[in-house]
Amino acid sequence: TPSYIFILHILTLLSLNKQLFKEFEVIVIDDHSFDGSLEYGQRLFEKFSLKGKVIARDDKQYAKGVSGCRNQGIDLA
Repeated sequence: TPSYIFILHILTLLSLNKQLFKEFEVIVIDDHSFDGSLEYGQRLFEKFSLKGKVIARDDKQYAKGVSGCRNQGIDLA
């Protein structure tokens, strides 16, 4: 999931936590958001024991948007 302002994605993660099917991995790519999304996302993953990771974009210069995050997520999957 591309993330910029992670707070908007919390309900999605909470609904994933309630799924009966547990064999999935969630990869959240933080696209240089300014609201502490990376740290907040990592805390949510720990709290709900979600399988996956929250990572920052590898290009620290500027936000690349949905396609840049999606491409990095595909590379990591």
